[in-house]
Amino acid sequence: MKFLSDHPLLTFTAKIAIGIGLIIALVSYINFQNLLDSLVHAKIIYLIVGGALMIANLTVQFYRWRFLLRLIDESVSNDAIFSSLFIGFAAGFFTPGQIGEYGGRVAALRSLRGSKVLASSLIDKLYLLAVTITGGIIALMLFASFFLPRYWSVSYIAIGLAIVIIMSIVILYPQRVKLVLTLLPKKILENRAVAAFLSINEFFRRKQARAFLLLTIVLYSIILSQYVLIANSFESVPFYSGVMCAASILIVKSAFLPISIGDLGIREGTAIFFFSRAGFLPATAFNTSMFLFFFNIFIPSLVGAFYIIRSKGQQSKFIP
Repeated sequence: MKFLSDHPLLTFTAKIAIGIGLIIALVSYINFQNLLDSLVHAKIIYLIVGGALMIANLTVQFYRWRFLLRLIDESVSNDAIFSSLFIGFAAGFFTPGQIGEYGGRVAALRSLRGSKVLASSLIDKLYLLAVTITGGIIALMLFASFFLPRYWSVSYIAIGLAIVIIMSIVILYPQRVKLVLTLLPKKILENRAVAAFLSINEFFRRKQARAFLLLTIVLYSIILSQYVLIANSFESVPFYSGVMCAASILIVKSAFLPISIGDLGIREGTAIFFFSRAGFLPATAFNTSMFLFFFNIFIPSLVGAFYIIRSKGQQSKFIP
């Protein structure tokens, strides 16, 4: 592992190879002809509506990001916010777990204090993760009780509720999180990411937390709706089953180690597991996942690449 970390190009190449290898393996498992038949007989209207929701998805992401940046500097322009959002997408596309998105946003907003931008990005990701975990825990409990009764236990309800309560405290009372983090060893507190997170309390308190939580729930709901609509273009998927599968996919995928670029293969394999267990075709799961990748990750990253090219050569003072 140390050898790979010392050779970033080799690491990047390896992760691309892993992603492509996983996709090829899944295509072989499903059978290419089944995938093709599923695409040929797709109901285009559902694909169009699911794709159109990409606009709603990106619009909410823009407003979430603007909400956070305007807490730092009320004068930051919409153009700067928009370009930093998409540059982050492009930077995150080529890094596992989209971790490069943090650096992309900071680099795109050089006129703002870097630590503040990093803190805002951490809030952004933390809230989406918290909502994903909360919704996913509920979905997993329902999924197990319906489709995996052998592995279901009533005791899981207590565990699930405990996790949901913890997540609720984290996202509704951010100042409490800061109090807990201050108990960590000094060496950890000096870490740039941790220090940036601790600075959140200066501009992000309970009132802002509740407003931002609402925006995050709207974003999460749009993503779930995209899953259900696109899945229905390939097969008749009831709304409750689609939401249950989608929420379960999102939480399980987020728990995987970032072993491939753009989480290729991981997302599709997870989708196949849940949709198949719920009684739907593996081809439906695979095609749905690939279209979601295209709409929500690939296209925004392509737009971000345009912004990177446009801004190349432009220089502005960076405040560390």
